[in-house]
Amino acid sequence: MKKVLIALAIILAIFLAIPLVGNKVIDETLNDRIELLSSYGLEVKKSHTDTGYLSTKKHYIFVVNDSKKFIGYLNQFSDTQLPPYVDALIDGAQVGLDVKYSNIPIQDKVSIDIYPNELSKKIAKDLMVDDVEFYRYIDALLKNKAIVYHINYDVFNNDFDGYIKNIDESHTLQDASILSLKLQEAKFQGYGMLIAPESLSTNIQEFALSIQADNENVHIQVNDFVSSSVFESKTTYASTGKFGKIIWSIKDTQKTDIALNMDNVAFDFSSNTQSVKADFFAKLSFDSMDVKTSLTKIKTKKFNYDIALRGVSKDSYEKLVQVIAEAKLNTTLKLEAQLEEVGYELIGRGMVLEVADLSIKEITTAKTKNLGGMSLKSKIVIKQDNDLAKKVKTNPIALIKLMDIDLLFTMSKNMYEKIALASPVLMMAQNFAKEEKELIIFDIKLKDTKLSVNGKEIK
Repeated sequence: MKKVLIALAIILAIFLAIPLVGNKVIDETLNDRIELLSSYGLEVKKSHTDTGYLSTKKHYIFVVNDSKKFIGYLNQFSDTQLPPYVDALIDGAQVGLDVKYSNIPIQDKVSIDIYPNELSKKIAKDLMVDDVEFYRYIDALLKNKAIVYHINYDVFNNDFDGYIKNIDESHTLQDASILSLKLQEAKFQGYGMLIAPESLSTNIQEFALSIQADNENVHIQVNDFVSSSVFESKTTYASTGKFGKIIWSIKDTQKTDIALNMDNVAFDFSSNTQSVKADFFAKLSFDSMDVKTSLTKIKTKKFNYDIALRGVSKDSYEKLVQVIAEAKLNTTLKLEAQLEEVGYELIGRGMVLEVADLSIKEITTAKTKNLGGMSLKSKIVIKQDNDLAKKVKTNPIALIKLMDIDLLFTMSKNMYEKIALASPVLMMAQNFAKEEKELIIFDIKLKDTKLSVNGKEIK
């Protein structure tokens, strides 16, 4: 019996001592990440550790002391490079990081708060010159952690979820205009590295930004936004999402007022670059869109857009992406010429552009009844010619010789008549138009440089 009690006492002592040893897995992971960021331009300005019996809290203030190096680090995770002006916008900026985790090793969840703590040198300087009170207002907001990304991260599984702290702020600027910002119920979850996740889902209840001035009011608002994305690499991804409502308006006493309202906007973008040929897909739709100005009013219902680009040379595409990235950083005549050459090289490798659907069901204006809708479907095949970049320099129609086009365009009679009155070009197409019930049809084909419309060859 005595031996059993001693054994139980030893086990209990070991169990009670575990929190004192600490969670080495999380501790080492955190130190490795901080060391990595430090090597890419982020300097630890302040740090503090508060170790309790069951948990540990760490507080850090980072400063961007080498913005070029840090931007270079961020650019590793995307084929879209950050523009040069971002360098000045983040140089000297400070970011706070609060971390809390359990001292028990079997607990792998880490609670993280990330928040901007101080503006960059350039932005701070500009604000102090333009509106010192606004600078003080922003500085106080940051010091009070008004903008916070809260993340719960599983170090072992790389799963995470979190939210952005609600924002509802308004400030009167030096010129008496009122700036307002609102962000409500912004939540997210995903998997992978926080800086470059492999999957990410987002849900935002409301985002609104407005500027109210004596002679101009600007308002932007988004409601009920949801999205889901999967990233297999820089260029292979799938993203879907939906906006419940989008509102954009400008009221200007000197010019025309404009208001745009869109309902149920959905999108779906994806790409696959895992084989020799790359494929790209894009879909966009909305239930309704109202456009109002002081001169007119247009209401559009049931817009749909579905396009695919297939068979794109992966090597040429990656080369084009690289040249575009370099051109953004430093545009030169040499790069412009190279961009044109690489662009023709990409097209010369051959591809297929297919519009499965580009349509509007109904359009109504303030002065007219329902004009009906329109629809376009097409397939463009560009045959391969590795010498295209050279040929177009001496023969501008070299590209047309490679193209086969099959395009079907239909439009309601009401809309055709309305547009034809203001478009002489469309009036010229009247001889080739085909009428079928209440529709005007243009069946356009191009093959071997021979063009026909509704079976009539155009010479």
